[in-house]
Amino acid sequence: MPDHASHAPNDPYAAFRHRPFWIYLASYVLAVVSGAMLSFASRFEVNELTRDSIERPEFYLGLLALTGAIPVIGLSLFAGQLVDLIDRKRLLLVTQVILTICPAVFAVLAWRGLHSVWTVYAIVLANGVALTFARPARSAMISRIVPRGSLRNAITWQSSFAETSAIIGPAIAGTVTASSGLTFALAASSVCMLLCLLITFALPSGRIDLTDAPKNESPWRSLLAGFRFVLRTRLLFATMSLDLFAVLFGGATYLLPVFADRLGVGAQGLGYMQAAGGAGALSMALLQAHAPPFRRAGRAMLVAVAGFGVATIVFGLSKSFPLSLAMLFCMGAFDNISVIVRHSLVQLLTPDNMRGRVSAVNQIFIGSSNEIGGFESGMTAKLFGSPVASVVFGGAAVLGVVAYIAARFPEVRRLGRLQDVEEASLTRTKNADTPGVERPAIVD
Repeated sequence: MPDHASHAPNDPYAAFRHRPFWIYLASYVLAVVSGAMLSFASRFEVNELTRDSIERPEFYLGLLALTGAIPVIGLSLFAGQLVDLIDRKRLLLVTQVILTICPAVFAVLAWRGLHSVWTVYAIVLANGVALTFARPARSAMISRIVPRGSLRNAITWQSSFAETSAIIGPAIAGTVTASSGLTFALAASSVCMLLCLLITFALPSGRIDLTDAPKNESPWRSLLAGFRFVLRTRLLFATMSLDLFAVLFGGATYLLPVFADRLGVGAQGLGYMQAAGGAGALSMALLQAHAPPFRRAGRAMLVAVAGFGVATIVFGLSKSFPLSLAMLFCMGAFDNISVIVRHSLVQLLTPDNMRGRVSAVNQIFIGSSNEIGGFESGMTAKLFGSPVASVVFGGAAVLGVVAYIAARFPEVRRLGRLQDVEEASLTRTKNADTPGVERPAIVD
């Protein structure tokens, strides 16, 4: 574990001193639990429906991942544009209505025995469209929920609760599916999202101040503004790229149903496997919330992603259920370091009137790479004739990506404390209109 700065005061519960953050977290937890349960159900059912097909189940699981990636790739820029133009809370509520309906429809179809692998794909596609608009809307709201000085702490706790939810969701779904059937797990997913929708009404308004937005900007130029901002901000581009390719090549989680069959652990074991990564991420998030901030956040991120690659390789080769769980736990823990550093940089370096578009770009980099990574794992498993070879190849590729980013972007290696980034960002904001004022550096 990289060393931490010991001299800076640290309030591990700063974000909780603001009531709207409690409401935001409650809504967020229910959304993640609902999504995790639906994700479990769709992967489990596709594996079940294709177990005896000519094509291997991992091929269909790969197509399932690609189905989830299509709306992210095709609609994220438009979603980001919309998030920066209208009330973010209102947009979030509309998406949550759709996200409530999708598992409910799936539950009815499963109950009546009318579903097929193609209806599962259709529901995942509709759910993915709603998520494509919901994610940047929610991400852009957090900076209005807590003061800027508590933002890093809020992001860390948000990650902690997200990972807790990622543990609870699959574990509940696996247990309920094994004991009562898929229909009940899907119904529970729909109920969770309905509760999320009701709690979201209590959040503060998501209207933004557009007075600083460029005037008479063409729609197309405004649409691409998020990409231009990320490309100009090398540190942001490098950390997003690192996560993009790490997740792209490390998409082993989409093949978990296949590995659960390989290990002979059934639906409940699959639930534990999906929850293990969340348990690791939760443990690391809690550690980061209570420990002083990293002195060398950039190096911590590089080491963490390399550790993710090594754990992926060991998981692919494992023939032991406990060892597989341990490696999934480590993958989640390492990934959490990267997630918190990247999300903090997105929030701290982005102006409020561009947060929707930059969050949408972040979604394209990371959200689509999760799904495309699953597709890549499914296709390489088909190509190699083995899911083990696919996962080992992905882990080795992650190590190659870390080496390239470390060499190509020295600013990542030199990135110091995130607190310094926050202070530099505040100073730049104050001095933006003052000619001749030197802007502080954000790397050592």
